[in-house]
Amino acid sequence: MADFGISKDGPPLDHTHVSTAVKGSFGYLDPEYFMRQQLTQSSDVYSFGVVLFEVLCARPVINPTLPRDQINLAEWALKWKRQNLLETIIDSRLYGNYTLESITQFSEIAEKCLADEGRSRPSMGEVLWHLESALQLHQAHLQTATADDLSGREL
Repeated sequence: MADFGISKDGPPLDHTHVSTAVKGSFGYLDPEYFMRQQLTQSSDVYSFGVVLFEVLCARPVINPTLPRDQINLAEWALKWKRQNLLETIIDSRLYGNYTLESITQFSEIAEKCLADEGRSRPSMGEVLWHLESALQLHQAHLQTATADDLSGREL
């Protein structure tokens, strides 16, 4: 996933990475990949974190028409998240369709995926667990909202 189309076989069973010349789609590439030229499972986790922010913000990962500090989606989104201003950059079509708690959990796992060092990133299993948890929070909110709507109606 880290390279979205890299034409390499996976590593032999007794190896943990694939060594290759740096290729790939900018914005999705693990920063460690540039230094070590090795793709690892944590490289995929990094790329997935970028995809999570793409979904949340509904914008391309690299947009050279934007001001310099906004070109790279991952850097831009992390800056806003760390300032507790994530709601400012969320896709406006999502407004009213999420809870702060569920979106916080979603963005926190995306942020962890984008850790500079691969060893600091979660496994994909952990990512899945956190995303499922965020979904459960969202579904609980929807059920509560539906119940509130029904109880407010006159029969």
